[in-house]
Amino acid sequence: ETHGDCLVPFDYAEDEQLGKWVDQQRTSKCMKREQRERLASIGFDWTQREEKKKTSSSSSSDDEEEDADDDDVWWDEMYQRLQQYKQQHGHCLVPKSYKEDKPLGKWANKQREMYKSKKITQYRQECLEVIGFPWGCCSHNGMSSDNYDQE
Repeated sequence: ETHGDCLVPFDYAEDEQLGKWVDQQRTSKCMKREQRERLASIGFDWTQREEKKKTSSSSSSDDEEEDADDDDVWWDEMYQRLQQYKQQHGHCLVPKSYKEDKPLGKWANKQREMYKSKKITQYRQECLEVIGFPWGCCSHNGMSSDNYDQE
């Protein structure tokens, strides 16, 4: 509440234990779904931007690093919009051609494509699964993302 967000870096100087605990939550592979949902409900930041910047390979160019960071920022923004969509509609089945937020519809479809082609990262897959993101085309009352009523 003090900072207005959950963007706690690993090396948080004000509270080192909090920084380490947050990092453990971000990387935990055995966290229960309820725990993930509780953290997600308060806007927990699952990204590890500071850690990624520190550990990115020295062989990659600055432009490649910047592109990767931009991609992470975009993904995080869309993930937040998906969470808002779920709060409003009660599910994560965003139509491909969602009129109210066309980029969100395209992004959601891209996540399904990445999953099917096994190109999605485990981290992103887990984040989406925690909030009930459907991987198949017919995952909400038998309706597909193409023809689901856009309310």
